[in-house]
Amino acid sequence: MLRQQTGVAVALGEAERARYRFRELLIREAEDIIRAGVGRTGLSEYLSVVDLAQAFHRQVAPRASTGLGICTATSIHLCAAIPNLYLLGYKPKSVKLANQYLTSPLVYQNGTFQPL
Repeated sequence: MLRQQTGVAVALGEAERARYRFRELLIREAEDIIRAGVGRTGLSEYLSVVDLAQAFHRQVAPRASTGLGICTATSIHLCAAIPNLYLLGYKPKSVKLANQYLTSPLVYQNGTFQPL
């Protein structure tokens, strides 16, 4: 496995949608960081993935690019409920596009989202 052959942390899971697929990755020790998107999993399933990652002593790094505005806002709020949070992955250009669909724009400065 790549994870055992390098000193670089491996993050996987961006295309996964269910805890069962993440479980397979965790059992095989294929990654250090779970990279799931709430736009693909939904809230309840995402929290199940978080619990599973915590049981395997892995960190979670939500991604906020699928689903535009509502998904990005949801991902920011979700981070507050993740005890094993590593970081929130987002693309600044996607946030600008997402703001076109929100009544209150998401504001980020120096790599962090600001409270509204």
